[in-house]
Amino acid sequence: MADLSEAIFEKDLALLERLLTTGKHQVNAKLRPRDDISLLHLAVIMDFPAGVELLCAKGAKLSTPVFYDGYGFDDYDFISKIHNGDTALGLAKFNGCKDCENVLTEAVSEKMSADIDTVKKKWSLW
Repeated sequence: MADLSEAIFEKDLALLERLLTTGKHQVNAKLRPRDDISLLHLAVIMDFPAGVELLCAKGAKLSTPVFYDGYGFDDYDFISKIHNGDTALGLAKFNGCKDCENVLTEAVSEKMSADIDTVKKKWSLW
C-alpha cells in the first residue's frame, strides 16, 4: 500500500500503473486504517487526473464516501481539502479540480450506462 500511495503523492503514473498491473495491490485500498481515504480520493486530493483515470479504469469504487479524522498530512493540507462524506466526484468539485472532475463525470456516466444496459438485458429476458 505504501508504494501505491507514494506513487500518487509523487504523481508517478508509470509506477502506479506497474503496481496495479502486478495484481498484488488492491485498487480500493485505504490510505491508512483509521480513515476512509481511498487511493481514488487521494488522487483527487493531489489533483492527479491521470491517476484518477487509471484508478477508474482498474475498477476503483466511485461511490465510496471519504472520511478523514483531521490528524496528519499537514504538508498536504488535507484538513481544507477533504469534506467528509463526499465521493471522489464531490471532492473534485469541492477542490476545483476540473480535470479530475471531468474524468470522474465520464466514469460515472459510463457506469450508469452499463447499469442501464444490464437492466434492459435482464428485462428483455422476461
